[in-house]
Amino acid sequence: MAKKASDAIVSQTGNHFYGAGGLIAIPAFFSNYVNFTGRSTRREFWWWTLWQTLLALIFWAIVIGAVGIGTVGKDPTILFTALLGPILIALLFGLAILLPGLAIAVRRFRDAGVHWGVFVALQVAAGVVPLVLNGHTALSSVITLAIGLVKLVIEILP
Repeated sequence: MAKKASDAIVSQTGNHFYGAGGLIAIPAFFSNYVNFTGRSTRREFWWWTLWQTLLALIFWAIVIGAVGIGTVGKDPTILFTALLGPILIALLFGLAILLPGLAIAVRRFRDAGVHWGVFVALQVAAGVVPLVLNGHTALSSVITLAIGLVKLVIEILP
């Protein structure tokens, strides 16, 4: 069972796993599935980010190893068929972590002292910029990268 925060911390932060780290960050992430209120520490946010990244790297390393690099140039139909299952699994996982991912980011912004609306504005901008600048991929990429860097800086703030 994951260690929960004290009652005093929970009442201040609105998060039963405030400050969770290590393996506890995984159940903490899913326990706060749609908790858009309260706060999340850098530790809680970045531990989950580490686990999510490691899981994705391991998953795709296994998929690439199983499919084999040699099939890429041979027959596109075989490659598509081989990757269809893993792509569907990745999409389902992405959908499963979409809401809790947004929730932990909103809580991280709030804990850093930044209004949650800034997060929403940055997310919307990151989605709209490529649509508005269709055909200007270099400019779109630079602006999207800048938006990502702004989010990263905020997520690193104490």
